[in-house]
Amino acid sequence: MRNAEPVWPSADPPDDLAELARQVLAGDAKAMRAFLATAAVPMLSVVRRVLGSGNPEAEDVLQEALMGLVDALPRFRGESRAVRFANRVALFTAMAARRRWRTRTRWIQDNCADMPDTGSSSSPLEMAIENSRRQALRRVLDDLPTKSADVLAMHFILGYRIEEIAAALGVPVNTVWSRLRVGKEAFLRRIEKDAQFTDDLARRKG
Repeated sequence: MRNAEPVWPSADPPDDLAELARQVLAGDAKAMRAFLATAAVPMLSVVRRVLGSGNPEAEDVLQEALMGLVDALPRFRGESRAVRFANRVALFTAMAARRRWRTRTRWIQDNCADMPDTGSSSSPLEMAIENSRRQALRRVLDDLPTKSADVLAMHFILGYRIEEIAAALGVPVNTVWSRLRVGKEAFLRRIEKDAQFTDDLARRKG
């Protein structure tokens, strides 16, 4: 039985960051406050997708990500939308935070409604199944080697295509495919081990 892959809503708003980024890079100190305030909205969404919306440390991780964005901004050359650049920084910062926390505790509490409602008319059972997938994906991201976890997160959480991941990471497309395959296989194994998910899926199809 083939399990469906999780569907993550897009995190990208209109690219209001682009002009602000150009002003900051041109040395406009006053633009920095507006740049960070604008970037914080989509970046917090990404952080919460990685950590779970109920995680009390999401705001702290966002602040860390914003500082990382300021450090990384000189490398931004406009080859992609500024908001995508910022979201990548948020993604990698949040994933690094999860890895740090994993040394303190094996589990980070997820709450059953940790992803925002996308406006679908899903039944409670469908929502429970989707939540199981999200939790399984987060656990896989914790367990995978960093390089494979980064590719899996960029693909599922940010919605990047293979070619975009390759360009962002500076690696060949075949390397991305290989890392993504490792991640997907681990994700499917995790779902298969989730007895509750299997029972829910069987009842749904029954």
